[in-house]
Amino acid sequence: MPARYSDGPRTLGFLSPASRGGGRYGVIEAASGLLEAISTQSSWDRIIVWSETDLPPTINLERVEWRSPTSLARDVQAGEITLLHHVGLGPAKLAPARGSIASPIFTSVFPALSYEDQMGQHALEVMVQKTTHDTDVYPSECSRQASQSIREQLEAGGLRPNGRTRELVIPVGVDINRFTPCSSADRSRIRAAENLPADSYIAVVLTRFSPSDKADLIPLLLACAASHDGGKLRFVLLGGDDYRGAKGYVRLLKRYIAELGLCEIVQVKVVNDRDRIVQILRCADLFVSPADSVQETFGITPIEAMACGLPAIVSDWNGYRETVVNELTGYRIPTTFSNNSAVWDRFRWHSDFRKSHLALSQSVSIDAFEVLRICRQVAGSPNLGRRMATAARKLAVEQFGWQKVIEKYEIAWQDVTETSFLTEKSIQTSFDYFATFSHYATSIFSDEAPYQLTPSGRRIAAGGLVLPLLADLKDMLPVDLLMAVLEAFRTAPNSVGSLAHLGPMADTRFCVSWLVKQGFLEMALAPHVGPPC
Repeated sequence: MPARYSDGPRTLGFLSPASRGGGRYGVIEAASGLLEAISTQSSWDRIIVWSETDLPPTINLERVEWRSPTSLARDVQAGEITLLHHVGLGPAKLAPARGSIASPIFTSVFPALSYEDQMGQHALEVMVQKTTHDTDVYPSECSRQASQSIREQLEAGGLRPNGRTRELVIPVGVDINRFTPCSSADRSRIRAAENLPADSYIAVVLTRFSPSDKADLIPLLLACAASHDGGKLRFVLLGGDDYRGAKGYVRLLKRYIAELGLCEIVQVKVVNDRDRIVQILRCADLFVSPADSVQETFGITPIEAMACGLPAIVSDWNGYRETVVNELTGYRIPTTFSNNSAVWDRFRWHSDFRKSHLALSQSVSIDAFEVLRICRQVAGSPNLGRRMATAARKLAVEQFGWQKVIEKYEIAWQDVTETSFLTEKSIQTSFDYFATFSHYATSIFSDEAPYQLTPSGRRIAAGGLVLPLLADLKDMLPVDLLMAVLEAFRTAPNSVGSLAHLGPMADTRFCVSWLVKQGFLEMALAPHVGPPC
């Protein structure tokens, strides 16, 4: 039997997730940071790590022993593990190797919850035997609620739960010694090296260049084009392009920046070196993230930015609302989620998960004009910016520094005892995306709400601007239907409910909500104020 946490020597087994091909995904960043923090800041006497990839360079090798994942079952069944900790969706991942293992299992539920090919594993989480001594640790309350909704849908479909794990919410941490405020001298040096304007107020949009995985940035570009103010605010769209589809999206962004005449105020900076990205973030003045993907379960970049002393302007979306304190460390911009399930369902079994995720993210809108207005407000108010910068750094250190996060884990680890699992079962099913993730958004899209064309929308309708329609969207958003919808709004405000004659309501709703997302339509009762495009 394994030693209890209070006995010694105490050994933690840590199963590290395999990195996905191309790019540094958030789950890998979070798992790597957690392992580093455990190795350097926890009270475990010994840590065994099963990993298919190289260990992070800052691991404390005096306490960490690396082993191949092929030895996991043998090592755990040998009884030397006090507690088993892994990063994944839940303890079912370990069911095939578990057998009669008595060690409690902790799961840091960092991965996205939204992939269709995870349905079998979600179902397994319901059915596999578990006790309250096994613990699922969610990075945000929003992600915990989404996971609960998935389980409820599976149970409503006839799956019977085999016990419950204990559930906790403990955030992902940030390295507060790596992500630090930048001195004036360092800021000047980094900006000069990166060819960034020394005297501009730089807002960094740190992102994955993927409208399915992170955020669609076209609406922000359109807002900038429709409302020039001649100030010092400059946007730097920063991220790597070593993700599938990223290079094509970067080309689209650069094309739009050129066509809209934004080359002086918006710059795309493709950087795949993580250390260099950190330095560029540190030398900025403001952080912006209009995230709209259901893949988000926490959002690491806002706490990295706050640790650097940057006010954060983010969408009011999932874990972001649990990290950025509105009007204290930054601003959260309301989001609206449209239920386009009938369209999503056509692509949910597509071999490329990005198809369904793109349809989902294109159904989430954030007011890009409000993002721009808030950015300008902070840029034009030095005292406000300094207050927010100080509060942001303080919050990052006191709530999200890895030492504070590990202290929460220590309390949870100490409170567990022995448990066991049955062997694996499997089943394939599905779940309702909107029911699962609708609580992420500030509000829900209404079929009865009146909308009207914006200046950019009138320009599109008149043929003066090319539709920013991604190639993968063309079979979801027919151009002829989009233009018919735009035509229906040319003379007067309209609602989705009044456009039934244009075609299937599901397709029309998706078109209208997408046009709202892109900034071509706006609420008729609250139009934005700005010069014509």
